Formats: sequence, structure tokens, C-alpha cells
Amino acid sequence: MGSAVTIIFAREDLSIPGAPESVVISADHPNVVQTHFFNLVSDSNPDVIVLDFSRAPPSGTDTILTIRQRSAVPILVACDPRHPMTEDYRIAGAADCIAVPIDIFALNQTILRILRATERVMPLESKPDEEPSVDGTDSRGQQGALASAVSSW
Repeated sequence: MGSAVTIIFAREDLSIPGAPESVVISADHPNVVQTHFFNLVSDSNPDVIVLDFSRAPPSGTDTILTIRQRSAVPILVACDPRHPMTEDYRIAGAADCIAVPIDIFALNQTILRILRATERVMPLESKPDEEPSVDGTDSRGQQGALASAVSSW
């Protein structure tokens, strides 16, 4: 079995899908939402942050720049690949963009590519020819727990 990859999924306002109600209720207070997000980043030390920009937020580049100011974790943006802001997202600091709705196999491949490019892939504990899994999803697209999380996203 390959090494696990830690991923944080967040919306354009840095709120976390499925977060406790106390944080969701505070969504109209950006400082509370941002504090929760950055505490989660600090506590979980993720390998990748996936941002949901499916609604094409006008402040998308600002969100990426906010993360970049406080974290070097690679950012993957989920958005319409034809959106004119995708290049701006990359310039602001996103490692890549992935089309929505998210295809679990494409998500796995994109995250592995980002991890390789940023040298964040952890050494494999067992078979040297096996690629790391993304929360139970291997490089052949065998879906695990992440599939259900993405499908409810």
C-alpha cells in the first residue's frame, strides 16, 4: 500500500465543506472562516489544498494570494477550464486547475503530478513500483473513500 496523501477541500471564501456548524454559521465573518481554514492547514499539514472555484468567483486570485502569503502547500483549483481566470489562478500561485465536475481519476492523476513536481511525494513503504494513493484511490482509478467525499461536494 502506498503512502497516504492529505488534502484539504475549501470553497472560494476558505470555508470547509462539511465543517462543524459553528464555523458554517460564521461564514458571514470572513476572519473566523479564514482562521478556521489556516488552523486546519497548520494542524493537518496537507499535501495539497483543493479550492472549489466552480462558481467562478471574482475574488479567486485574491483567495489564492491569501493562502500563498501564509502557506507553501500546493493549490489545485477546481473550475471551468474555459474560464478566462484560469491563467490568473496559476500566476497567483495555483499549481494547476482541474475541470468541474471533478472526475476522481483525473483528480488522482493531477494530485500525483503536483506532488511529483513539488517533490512532496513521500517514500513508499512497501512496493517501490506502486504509486501513492489519494485517500484510497490508486493510480488505476480504483475508488475509495475520496469518491464519496467528492461526489457530495
